[in-house]
Amino acid sequence: MIVGKSFFHHLEIYGDPDLYGPPVLYMYRTVRNPSAPGGAEFVPELINNRSGVGSQFAVADLNNDGAPDIVVSSGLGTFVFFTKPGSWPKNKR
Repeated sequence: MIVGKSFFHHLEIYGDPDLYGPPVLYMYRTVRNPSAPGGAEFVPELINNRSGVGSQFAVADLNNDGAPDIVVSSGLGTFVFFTKPGSWPKNKR
């Protein structure tokens, strides 16, 4: 699961729980854990702490190396994050 926070996205509306917080982009890995509720837990991994998630993002293999890459577009610009093959977890059943 890929999530994040934009920088100052809601302007001066103070309903935002973290208006001045850093623009971050996270990936949550699912880790099987029999003692966790539901048998799994989500482990956060920070991808970047300056890009934010923006209003648009996509996950695709941009350089044909077999690893999914991440593209985000925010008020701070467009960012491309290339991942290394084998760095994403494999789906295990």
